[in-house]
Amino acid sequence: MSLGDGQVPNGSGPTTLDLSGSGLLPSFAFVGANPLRISATGFRANLRFKDAGQPVILPPVTRDIDGNLVTPSDTDPTTVDIYCKIDPPTQPTTLAVVNAEPIACPPLLFPPPAPISAPISDADIGSTSVNLRWSMPAVADECDGELGAFKVSYNGRSITVPADARSLLITDLAPATAYEFSVASLTGNNGVDSLPLKVNVTTDPAPTGQTVKYSYGLAGTAGLKTLTKGTLPITGGIDADLTLATGAFTADLALNPTQGRLVAAGFLPVTAKIGFVPTGKTTGTLLDGVLESTSKVRIKVQEVKLFGAIPLAGGNNCQTKSLSEIKLKSTDEFKPLQGGNIAGTFKISDLNGCGPLNGLVSPLTAGAGNTLALKLTPKVAPAPGA
Repeated sequence: MSLGDGQVPNGSGPTTLDLSGSGLLPSFAFVGANPLRISATGFRANLRFKDAGQPVILPPVTRDIDGNLVTPSDTDPTTVDIYCKIDPPTQPTTLAVVNAEPIACPPLLFPPPAPISAPISDADIGSTSVNLRWSMPAVADECDGELGAFKVSYNGRSITVPADARSLLITDLAPATAYEFSVASLTGNNGVDSLPLKVNVTTDPAPTGQTVKYSYGLAGTAGLKTLTKGTLPITGGIDADLTLATGAFTADLALNPTQGRLVAAGFLPVTAKIGFVPTGKTTGTLLDGVLESTSKVRIKVQEVKLFGAIPLAGGNNCQTKSLSEIKLKSTDEFKPLQGGNIAGTFKISDLNGCGPLNGLVSPLTAGAGNTLALKLTPKVAPAPGA
């Protein structure tokens, strides 16, 4: 207890010294809503005496009022501890009586308890998957929000799982890659998140020969740089088998027929309907976020009309003499679970089988330097947490 300043008057005879002070009591835990009586049997005071304004050095007190050995509360030689004992017959021992009121917990003010870690065994970790586990504290605080669900997050993705879940299998991960997962508790209406549990896991290396299937939709444009200039919309899809250990892949490419308005010989407006027939497998690699692919496609000219009305060429047999080899490369980091952008160039060979005007149309379409720019998007949303 710390007491305020007092003054002892000079002179002989009994002197009454009135001191006031304040102090700190230890913390108390209220059990239920019963009144709490705070009582004391004595106290210790740390005093400083002065003579004509100058501190007086006093010997330390080594025993309390009951004769027990004590240790000074500080090392200041100008202070001394005194020990006082309350006499119950003449002095009250009750300092205060406090009623504990029940705590009203505002709804949604407090989150549910945060998840705690649970052991993850070697069997839970694969080269492309992790069986993430967590648990919950056995005892919750009375103001903890009601647990409604869990939110599992990583790599900018999140998935909500039911409140009774204690694990989640996350697939489509990259081999030999470090991941940080977070698991947070949500209130019943997902209004408040708890502090997240962080779990760091490194996936196993890929077994030799193991493959993973990826399917993408594709969309973009083809730019013709021949005597016939313009752009055509391109849509389609590709299904790939990626060998994890090497990054090599083979794929089945499908390109939809397209049509558009072009300009031939610099001034003639034409409309064209074009088809694509892939030959063989698309092959390539995906290494360190860089995708490279090679496809071979035969281009079929289904219809070409001058001014949108005068037929020039077309038909089932109107096609390029040679296959067009299309080499594409990613233009930004390609992530298998998110897709990315790819681009490249290709050559169009001479046409044949296009009818009486084949000799006129073929020079207008044949040539190199044509461009292809595509965006690949996963056909199916990534797996939860992927």
